[in-house]
Amino acid sequence: MTPVRPALLPPGARGPRLGEAPTISVVVASYRDRHSLDACLDALIPQCRLGEAEVVVARAAAPGQLQELTRAYPTVRFVAAPCDATIPELRAAGMAEAEGDIVVLVEDHRIVPPGWLTVLAHASARAPR
Repeated sequence: MTPVRPALLPPGARGPRLGEAPTISVVVASYRDRHSLDACLDALIPQCRLGEAEVVVARAAAPGQLQELTRAYPTVRFVAAPCDATIPELRAAGMAEAEGDIVVLVEDHRIVPPGWLTVLAHASARAPR
């Protein structure tokens, strides 16, 4: 029989707690215009409030733009990235800041449908651990 080894987690990461539902972080890689990000967040934020998930946006933007976004979306955590950051770099920056047990990746042009996060949360709850 093969011995069971604990999962290796990166420094600072935590695994799911016994008896608790896993927490969810939604990381948005944002590199398009502000209108695209606004539409994405307007669809996403209400679902995250209901599901108690956090939203982290890694945005390729000038620092002044992040201050404006933080005022417009106070419940969202914004992460600054260079203006020429690639999608993988944006995802990595967002994941580094995410605190959830489960991290879901989307891009700013994606408008999630109603119930999207609920479906993901239920699917993760049924998944074997």
